[in-house]
Amino acid sequence: MINICIDKQTGEIIFEENGNRIYDPSQITYIKRHSNWKAKVFELSTNLKNEIDESIERNQTIHYQVPKLIDYFEIKNKIDNLNCNSYIIIDFSKRKDEDIRKDAQIASRKYAECNANSNIFKKKKHIQELYNKKLPEFINFYKAKDADKESKYYADENKIKTQKDAEYKKEYENEKKELSKFITLDERLIVTKVTECINSISKAKVPFSLLSCKYNKLPNYTCDISIHLPNDSCIEHRIGNILASGKISIKQRKQNDIKDDWKMCCSGLILFIVANVFNQNTCIQNVNISAKYKELNTAYGSQSLVDFACCNFDRNSFERINFKNINPFDTIKAFSIGNTPKTNATKQQTENTKAKSPFVIECYAELSSNSISIIFTGLKDLFSRYGKSIFEASEKNRFLSAVKDIFPKNEAERQIIELLVNNDCFSKFILSSQKDNAEKTSRKIIVENGLNEDDFINNLHSMLGGN
Repeated sequence: MINICIDKQTGEIIFEENGNRIYDPSQITYIKRHSNWKAKVFELSTNLKNEIDESIERNQTIHYQVPKLIDYFEIKNKIDNLNCNSYIIIDFSKRKDEDIRKDAQIASRKYAECNANSNIFKKKKHIQELYNKKLPEFINFYKAKDADKESKYYADENKIKTQKDAEYKKEYENEKKELSKFITLDERLIVTKVTECINSISKAKVPFSLLSCKYNKLPNYTCDISIHLPNDSCIEHRIGNILASGKISIKQRKQNDIKDDWKMCCSGLILFIVANVFNQNTCIQNVNISAKYKELNTAYGSQSLVDFACCNFDRNSFERINFKNINPFDTIKAFSIGNTPKTNATKQQTENTKAKSPFVIECYAELSSNSISIIFTGLKDLFSRYGKSIFEASEKNRFLSAVKDIFPKNEAERQIIELLVNNDCFSKFILSSQKDNAEKTSRKIIVENGLNEDDFINNLHSMLGGN
């Protein structure tokens, strides 16, 4: 049997017979002459295009699925209004005396006829006598039988009631217990529930991993969450267009579009996670979420965890968000307390700037107390030797080579230079006055670059051994 299918990556139509692909041109031509050929190609191409479009749409709209936040008073009201059901015994349906008498008459008549003498002249009289004699007995018999049925019915129903009432009581207690979990202050229970919730989301949504989870009653009943986001491999890289022939043309999407969709997807995922964390307990009034992802350091060929966003969401503000009418990335930035990468201006109406890498230095031991002055001097030396053009993006390789000449031994100082380059701070360091002290100059630069001033200075101080 010949099967016509489509390659998911290229959109090429494939012909198979009994699981083996057909390459013979004459056989393929014969198949194409069939009257259903064009309709089949259009169907396969349309299905693949719909699959690609749905994949793109799904990653952009995760935030649409954000659940409504549960309310403390709503839960409390539910607990107060819980009812413990009870099994109701329906009254036994007794027969009327008329019905009992009718059954007794029938039974008496049959008894009299079966036991009458064979003599035809004596039979009627004998039957009537037997009938009159046995009728009261049969009436009492049927009444006693109904009384036995009633007694057995209530005995059985009482057993069922005992069993059912115990089940209803257990269900009531379990329901009350489950609802009470939403308003308990038990820190271990909250952390366990949040952890289980996030792990469950990571299996159902875009794959990510939970790095840490902690709940603090003070200050402000805050749940701290740290997650590791997926890279852009979770985003649809294909784009499909149906040609006039009915076939699909599959191309690679622009890298900027993929990156923007990845940012939108990650932002929507963060909002979805935060909403579900809030819904694990009404005591959680704030969620601090730190989202990281792996980025390749092109200078050293190693991967390191980089901050995507660090945000604080308070329940009241989060509850007011209309998730059907937002840009999730803008929402993340609105709650941001750290660096958040910018999206493409043409697509998200936001400024297109490179994500600022966190100032993380691996070689702490190599830094000396006068590292900042060495860096300043080294940068000025670079400028005087090679001119300002050395700092342009097109001269990156030449710049790195020059850095190694200026700092041949100290790996940590070289990393600081590269971080300054990646954050577009080097030119302002060059132009800063030689008389300015290092801390004042650093503060000025990071304020101008929209970074968190205190965090950077504290990090820089720790990198320099507390100096």
